Amino acid sequence: MKKIFKLLLPGLCLFLLSNCTQEDDLEITPPNQIDFKNFITDQHTAHQALNSVYAALNDVAFSNYSLQMVCDFPALSVSDNKADEFGRELDEYTWDAQNRALNNVWEALAEGIGRANVVINKIPELSENEIDLEQAERMVLEARFLRGYYYFMLKGLFDKVPLFEPNQTGNSTYSSNVGTDEEVWQLIINDLIAAEKLPANYGDVEKFRATKGAANAMLGQVYLHRSGTGIANEWSLAAKKFRQVINSGRYIMMENYADLFESTNANNYETVFAIYPDQENAGLGSLGKSGSYAPGTMLWFSNPSFEQLFDQNDSRKTMLFSLNETGENSPNIFQKYGHEDLNQSPLYAIRLADVWLMYAEAINEIDVNDRSRLTGINLVRARAGLSPIKNSISQEEFREVLMLEREKELCLEQKSIFDYRRFGLEKMQWITKKSGAKLDIESKHLVYPIPQSVLDESKSSAVVWEQNPGY
Repeated sequence: MKKIFKLLLPGLCLFLLSNCTQEDDLEITPPNQIDFKNFITDQHTAHQALNSVYAALNDVAFSNYSLQMVCDFPALSVSDNKADEFGRELDEYTWDAQNRALNNVWEALAEGIGRANVVINKIPELSENEIDLEQAERMVLEARFLRGYYYFMLKGLFDKVPLFEPNQTGNSTYSSNVGTDEEVWQLIINDLIAAEKLPANYGDVEKFRATKGAANAMLGQVYLHRSGTGIANEWSLAAKKFRQVINSGRYIMMENYADLFESTNANNYETVFAIYPDQENAGLGSLGKSGSYAPGTMLWFSNPSFEQLFDQNDSRKTMLFSLNETGENSPNIFQKYGHEDLNQSPLYAIRLADVWLMYAEAINEIDVNDRSRLTGINLVRARAGLSPIKNSISQEEFREVLMLEREKELCLEQKSIFDYRRFGLEKMQWITKKSGAKLDIESKHLVYPIPQSVLDESKSSAVVWEQNPGY
């Protein structure tokens, strides 16, 4: 098994720039000088290690864009520019276990889990002379939130997920017990329940950290996913967690949708949890903005069929799409993040509008006559300048309306593939047809294949994996 869980990587930049009690906590020791076995020795190195857990997705989100490809290419809203084979495969549902973007995302999530394991296991070993014990407890809870989040992403994308165990060098290997579905889900749930003890906020200095509200929202999303995919009937548990976020008073929907994607509003009150780029080195030049790229070589284009689903009065439409001036037959540029200094623009993991829409979904499944199913979706529509949905629509009609509303509101926010799989094969086929694509969507597309590199590596370990069905 190759050593994919290095605590710190060459060239790795910190993910969070305002999360330390001392300014020098942001310094990174060169990797070739780190004694991984004894890396966490005091509060300073504990902060460094925790920062590296936050930073696990930096490359796949802000450098090679694999996270967006894997989560958003197989979607109604976004179309690939066909320049890269692995992006084209995802866009056309022809991916296989050799797809490079899938491999990149797997390794990033697995590495994040490995780093979190180190923090969770090593920080409690420090004495009160080496670290403030209150700080230590909080850092462990943050790492548990991140581990739960990364495991959920891995589980939702690939389904078959190992349990990772840290060894004393800071690397991780697969457990001899690959982990049953329930074991992995229970680890996720336990981590997020523990993280509910995190502070509700940190003040202006540490706004970017995981909070109690983030743990509530993620736990609700876990229950929602498990319910929608038939693992368990936890709609009520999901609704309860979303209500806690909504009723906390900590979060407010921004008045203007476009303002969510202005760098000056990166710390807005709609944000529940977000992935933040390194301020100096992360570049999203091809993500909806030409940068050094010609418009015709953009990584993402809009899907014309998706554009046609927007009401002319929908204020989101003009913000999302920009005319491609390279030719009459060229699709429009998807510019959700393209009007800003993208080195400072976060990618939302969860924001309040998302929570409201997930709450609406849960209530619709619990009681179709409960009018509170309308509250969130109509708040989102009102901000976009649209008329409200009436309570006369059926449960099935509401599901379809909600699915399209989520696509419009949350496109390119790493939600699409999770929504499609939660709504099921029939709805995946339905929404794909709306995109105008003629794709053969099969049950195997409800989960990605385990990357071939992972399967190959497992052959030399105590655990030999089998590929997901259909691949």
